[in-house]
Amino acid sequence: MNVTMKKKLPYSHVGHNRTVFVSNSVGITTSLVESDCINESCNITCDKLFAGDSAAIVAAREFQRKLLSDEEVYEHATDCNRLLELGEYQMMPVRAADVDFPIAFTILLHVNAEQFERLLRAVYRPQNIYCVHVDTKSPESFQSAVKAIVNCFHNVFLATSLHHIVYAGPSRLQVCRRFLL
Repeated sequence: MNVTMKKKLPYSHVGHNRTVFVSNSVGITTSLVESDCINESCNITCDKLFAGDSAAIVAAREFQRKLLSDEEVYEHATDCNRLLELGEYQMMPVRAADVDFPIAFTILLHVNAEQFERLLRAVYRPQNIYCVHVDTKSPESFQSAVKAIVNCFHNVFLATSLHHIVYAGPSRLQVCRRFLL
């Protein structure tokens, strides 16, 4: 599998025509991109899916992407240069004013390292600070993958005191409170 492959696609949105490169979080192209199922010829639309169009549902199921295991995410994240390049992280502030107003994020995790990597890629800016807490009952493979991702960034930190969290209980709030102290 060629993990560095990106496909150049035309993009049109409200009068803006341009060419974009489409890839997923760690550079492994999705079956939608590989099959050219990004444009109208694919015949999958939200309207058709919501209306229960059986042909669109069958087509969408055919193009579901394979999720990466925590072990696969760990392997990708052990090479930080590759992760940053393939993940296409925003490494420069979008606006000069953003540098003057950094944001601190707290992220509580318990499963799915790929989802964490995607979330981080979506919100990541170099001037912000990201504090990550991993639930102690999470699998070791997940914890390792998160640590590998965190180690690739100077402004993303893993909480030094990890806790067992009951997500509908007071321990959820206690962890957030500890971030603020």
